[in-house]
Amino acid sequence: METEEDDQGSYECVADNEKGTAVSGPATLYVR
Repeated sequence: METEEDDQGSYECVADNEKGTAVSGPATLYVR
C-alpha cells in the first residue's frame, strides 16, 4: 500500500452487522 501526504488525517473504523454497529475511537495517520 502506498500512502501519500493527502492520506494523512483522522480515521475511525466502523463495523456493522446484525447485532448492531460499533465505531472505534479516532486514530491519526501521519505521513512523512
